[in-house]
Parts: sequence; C-alpha cells; structure tokens
Amino acid sequence: VRETLDFHAKLRLPRTMSNAEKDGVVERLINKLSLQKAAHTIVGGGKVRGISGGEKKRLSIACELLGSPELLFLDEPTSGLDSFQAEKVVEGLKLLSKEGKTVVCVIHQPSGAVFNMFDDLILLSEGRMQYCGPTSDVLTYFRNRGFKCPAGINAGEFCLQTVSVNTESKETEQESRKRIAELCTAFHKRDMFQHHHKKHADIKGAAGAPPAARRRPEAGPLVQLRLLFGRAFREVTGNKVA
Repeated sequence: VRETLDFHAKLRLPRTMSNAEKDGVVERLINKLSLQKAAHTIVGGGKVRGISGGEKKRLSIACELLGSPELLFLDEPTSGLDSFQAEKVVEGLKLLSKEGKTVVCVIHQPSGAVFNMFDDLILLSEGRMQYCGPTSDVLTYFRNRGFKCPAGINAGEFCLQTVSVNTESKETEQESRKRIAELCTAFHKRDMFQHHHKKHADIKGAAGAPPAARRRPEAGPLVQLRLLFGRAFREVTGNKVA
C-alpha cells in the first residue's frame, strides 16, 4: 500500500518537493484514510490475497488525493463492501468534505449510518429529479406529500422504494409510475427547485470565463519512464504468481 502511494506521489506531487516532503504527504494520507494497518500489506488481486475491499477503495481515493483535486466524483464507492467497510470509506470521505473538498457520490442501497453522513441528497428516478436538498429534510419532504417513512425502516431504503418503479405486476408498475410522475411535478414547482435552477444558471453563465491554464505533468517524460520501468521490474521479479 505504501509503495503504491509512494509511486503515485513521485508522479503527481510537485517536482519542487523533496522526497522527505513527499513521504510526509503519503504518511498523512495513510493516517487520514485509516490505512495504517495495511500500509505494509500487498494490495493483491486475482489469486493473490491482499488488503480488504474497503482498504482498496480507500487506497484508490488516496491515490486521487495526491493530485490535490477540489472535486472528488465517486461512482458507487461502497459497492461490494459490508456495512462496516462501507462506513469506513464514507467516514473518510466525510472527513475530506470537512476539509473543504467537494465530494460527490453515486450510491445504491446505503445503510442508515452511511445515508445520514451525506449533507445533501439528489434522488433520481429514470433520469428525472425527485428531490434535491439537505439529506436531513428528505423525510419531511415526502411526509408532506403523503409518504411517511414507517418506523424502523432505513431512510435511504424508504427513499429508494418511493421513487422506484415496481414491476411486480402491470398494476403496481402503473401505480408507481403515476406516483413518480406526481412527485416529479411537485418537486419542480417548489421554491427549492427554483433556487437550485438559478444556481445552475449562474454556474452555467460563468462558462464564458477564460479556461484555466493546462496543468503540466509534475514528473517529466524521463522521470515517468524511470518510475514505470522500475515498478514493472519489481512486479515481475517480486511477484511469484507472475
């Protein structure tokens, strides 16, 4: 794990940074994403057993963070993980958001704990927006429209059931599609939608601004060749399966 992060650090961190400074950045990322116990464990893959699925997810996030992005967009970061590992991944993302980064996730079937970690929520049904706003307000929003979340039901699961098409029978499909259409119409008439629509228009209006200067790679061609060749050589000589 540490070797993977060291490799990405040498490729992506500014060339003006010393090796000691790059090591410090890697160490902080390992601590921030709770990878201390896995730091000296092989990543693995295929027939080679290595770190857990949750640790692989956090390692992938750590590699991207070395590029200092202001926006992180993750597609199903918790898929294939048990509830504990999923919570650890989202806890790490929550910490990043508190540090000022924008974190956007596409997520399916979140547990109650994971669902409540998100500040804002967008619910889509067949590409149509059903809700956009604070996660803490979504149950109140649906309750005001006649859909109350039963006691003991995960809020995330309730939201998905409410905006999903039920194809068990022709009758249930028609009923659910009618419900979704009504919710979609109701949402687009709300002040909340008008507010978000205005914000989107403001952002779109800024598209005429001059493009940012293209960022040059931190590692030059020769450095990239040396690092990639060295990594490939170590994989061939150190991987018994290969």
